Amino acid sequence: MCKFVFPAQFKKGESDKTVYTVTFPDLPGAVTEGRGMTEAMAMAVECAGLWLVDELETTGKVPQASDIESLHLDEDAKVYPVLIDLNAYQKKYGSRAVRKNVTLPAWLNTFGETHNVNFSELLTKALETLFEQSNQSNHSRNDD
Repeated sequence: MCKFVFPAQFKKGESDKTVYTVTFPDLPGAVTEGRGMTEAMAMAVECAGLWLVDELETTGKVPQASDIESLHLDEDAKVYPVLIDLNAYQKKYGSRAVRKNVTLPAWLNTFGETHNVNFSELLTKALETLFEQSNQSNHSRNDD
């Protein structure tokens, strides 16, 4: 599993105290808001997840999360950790495809070409199945 925790700053609105604006010190430009803490937290998870998917597809890196204790807060703000399941967000929102060169036995290549197999589609489906099995295995291990 690929999970990350990033600190998020929650600040109540000036005119409407039920609205929270959420920013992430480690994710430049990641800003969202929600009415009430429950909605603000859900929006924070969504915002950070989408930001991380975009960053991974653009740079191939995930930034280092700051230590909550070392953050300098805005006045009237509170910091809470936000957990992001990056695998789930990549699967749902990731769009970047990469080209892979594969080596396989000649007889399988002949078979595939004879039967009009789309090798990219076949490999993608096989890897998605492996990914799902891996996630199920991790969930059952974590439940113990």
